[in-house]
Order: sequence, then C-alpha cells, then structure tokens
Amino acid sequence: MQSRYEQAYSMSQLYAAERPPPIPASEHERRRRVKDVQEVVDAGRRRGLKEDTVRSGLEALDSLLPNVLSLHRMKPSDWATVASDVDGLAERVILLRSLYPTADIFRLVFRKPKLLLQSTKRLQEDAAAIMRMLASSPAPCAILEATPDLLDPLCLSRCLASLAATYPGQDPVALLQAHPDILANSGSEAAVELTAEYGELSTKD
Repeated sequence: MQSRYEQAYSMSQLYAAERPPPIPASEHERRRRVKDVQEVVDAGRRRGLKEDTVRSGLEALDSLLPNVLSLHRMKPSDWATVASDVDGLAERVILLRSLYPTADIFRLVFRKPKLLLQSTKRLQEDAAAIMRMLASSPAPCAILEATPDLLDPLCLSRCLASLAATYPGQDPVALLQAHPDILANSGSEAAVELTAEYGELSTKD
C-alpha cells in the first residue's frame, strides 16, 4: 500500500497531506470565551474578588445577555466588578428594559457595557435627559439602538449641536431618525467621539 507521501503528486498535494484539519469557527469562539473569562477572573482576583463569585456572576450575565462579554469594549476588571454583584446586574438590566422599552437591550449593552457599572439613579437621570432631547422623535429608542453611544446626555447634546451646525435649518433629531449613520458619515468631531471603542481599547488593568 502506498504511503500518503507516495500518493502526493505535487508539492501542493504533499502540503495538503501534511496539513492538519482546520479548527472550526465554533472552537475558535469557545477558546476565545474561555480566555476572556479567565482574564476577568484574574482581574477580579487582583481586586480581591473570589474566583467562584466572578465565575458565577459571569454565568448569570451570560444568561441575561448571552455573549455580551467583550474585552474590547470594557476592561476585565470592570467586567469583574459587574459579575461580583449579580443582584445589581439583574436590577440594571430590568431597569434598562423599562427605560428603553422598544430598544434591543443586548445591542445597547454590547456597545456600551459601562451602563452596567452605573447606579440605577444615574441610569434613570440619564434616560430622562436623553428622552427630553429626543422628545420630537416618534421612535427615540430606534435612534439609540442604531447608535448606542448616544446613551450619554453630554454626547447626545454635542452630536445634536454638531448636526444643527452642519445642516442649518434642519431638525437634528429628524436627521438622526431618518439617517442613523449620519454621524459616522459626517466626519465631524462628534462622530469620532462616537466610535464604540473610543477610549476603551485597552484591556489592561
């Protein structure tokens, strides 16, 4: 019987014969998640948090908002803080759903995970201010879902001012409603500040 080397008639065939099977995308994702969880656990340990507490908290987080954990959008130590308070986590998720009832809460939190670090009072005050600024919109939650970075009253006010200056005579809220990507396409300073990773790229503690 011929060996696989003898059966290879060209260098490409020989390479194919030696090449291990590709790792499925699902396995890559599983390994990434295991690595991310371990980074959060390690960061929590450095803050004096017990490993079991952090791991159980991350499991609770995943049950509430599946696959929301992203170390590109929030530092491991901050995720550890979120995971260490399961009751507070659940309370914030429920509150966000009541404050923005027609929005995809997963999308909001995935883009702005630091919402989970804010106090319930701060979340309520911010939501009230945001809804006042978007009062003329028939669907304010749709605007926020399209651009979750606007879940910051100061950022929203700056963006509305920027749009008003860039498109004089037009209602900036109506522009946001009709063109959700207008901030990214405008090239304005406000649009730069809306980059999801802005100021949060580092995962070091």
